[in-house]
Amino acid sequence: MTSKSNIGISNLKYWIIALFEGASVMGVELLGSRMIGPFYGTSFFVWASVIGATLISLTLGYFVGGIVSRKYANQDKSIAYFMFAAIISIVYMYMYAPFVLVFTYKLGMSTGLIVAPIFIIGIPLFCFGTIPPLIVKSSTDKYQNAGFNAGLIFGLSTIGGIISAFVFGFIIIPAFGIIMPSILLGLLLFILIFASFFKRESYQVYVLVFIVLLYPAYKRLTIVPPATKHTAIGRSMITVHESHGILGQIKISDVEDVSFGDNYQESISLRVNNINQTLVRKDKYTTSYWSYVHQISATCSFKEAGSKVLLLGFGAGSLVTEFERMDFEIDAIELDERIPQLAKEYFNFKGTNTRVVIDDARHFIEVGTKRYDIIVMDIAKAESQPSYLYSQECFKKISTILNDDGLLIVNYQGTLEGVDGLTFRSIHKTISSVNLHVQTLRPQGIANDLFHDMIFVVSKTEFNYNDIDFGNRNHCCAKYTLFDCVDKDEITRLTAANDAITFVDDKPIMELMNFTSMQQWRKEMIENFTNINFENGEGIFSK
Repeated sequence: MTSKSNIGISNLKYWIIALFEGASVMGVELLGSRMIGPFYGTSFFVWASVIGATLISLTLGYFVGGIVSRKYANQDKSIAYFMFAAIISIVYMYMYAPFVLVFTYKLGMSTGLIVAPIFIIGIPLFCFGTIPPLIVKSSTDKYQNAGFNAGLIFGLSTIGGIISAFVFGFIIIPAFGIIMPSILLGLLLFILIFASFFKRESYQVYVLVFIVLLYPAYKRLTIVPPATKHTAIGRSMITVHESHGILGQIKISDVEDVSFGDNYQESISLRVNNINQTLVRKDKYTTSYWSYVHQISATCSFKEAGSKVLLLGFGAGSLVTEFERMDFEIDAIELDERIPQLAKEYFNFKGTNTRVVIDDARHFIEVGTKRYDIIVMDIAKAESQPSYLYSQECFKKISTILNDDGLLIVNYQGTLEGVDGLTFRSIHKTISSVNLHVQTLRPQGIANDLFHDMIFVVSKTEFNYNDIDFGNRNHCCAKYTLFDCVDKDEITRLTAANDAITFVDDKPIMELMNFTSMQQWRKEMIENFTNINFENGEGIFSK
């Protein structure tokens, strides 16, 4: 009669495999999402597609694993073969993912967004899904123990996933990127399966799998591409930095525009998931090329030196640099800790009068008690604005930390009119609902139905924006044409349809309302940067 201790020892290898299987599922899901991010972004819809692809793949794997466990007596061989298939797909994932992304884009943005995760992470996750049923069958000696063993195996798998979520999300991917972790994860799993199931008569299979695994590792370790130079929408660009972290991929590139003379000579850009976040001239002033930066600076220029400013969204420091020239005291809130350091390294950020806080903007607002003369909201997660910062509850809290004569300035990208202008009208209505006065600025000569920067100038007491004295503008802003203030009659006309919605925390629908414009913005990015870069030899991700 076999003792319980002997059964436990014989099942130990299965328990370890279950733990690593769960950890690998979460690791592949996170690595796959980071590979998809530079192409399709990291919006709510992308995460929904990734989670959906994960559940589809695992579900199919569970069914197939259950069938195989009944059909074949040698469960160890089945576990090893399915794990080998998963391992090979993981280490090659970084090589085939760019081709999948380019191909699925041709199916259309919406279809590609759904299909791409299935092709990229589907194979390894399907294979991992077969493992728990096979382990349950192998580790169960009596049918009375089936329920206990099933619970134990799936519990261990879940524990592995929990640990992996934190390790990959907060340590491995930010520190090492996505390519090397993919390769090392595959090699680690190969060692685990070798130690658990290797038999002399099947050594050829293990040798073959190991040889197959060596190629992507060799390619990554021995082929170091030079600094990438490519042409996209007329710009010659050299990538000088790439990293992966909480917001996804960050790329910094030296930019030289060959189509417009010296307008972009000696410039540098920061892109998050291949969406431009900052573009400045590489001179001692690090002057931004984006007019909204200078418009916000000009709007604040009537405030005295020493005014207290809260900046929600650091970017690469363009607005901070403008505010420091006016001797403002600045609290800058940034979620991604990489960005302030990169701003110092590449964008000439000094931080003389600036306190940088690594925090979520909404959290900082909710717990904050300090009052400010100016609050600027300039936050975009690549092509999308976080809806929880545009809710009635958030604006109500902001009003409590804004001085009575202070200004709240909100930069938003969208349209004023038509179906796509519903978000603008809803933001306007939401801000007004908390007894704040709103004026809207837009670039001169831009039609209402075109996608562009618009700026909400918000105050506790009503005033006329056109009465502001802009004589204190610094030299960087003085040469830029100011935005027009949309007059009250036009605002009345634009909001006459009464279709606007008051955004509230309980119904975060802003991303859904912006879905069409987000797709268009992402589509232009793919066509102007990513596709061209890929065809000219630059990988969508290189680390």
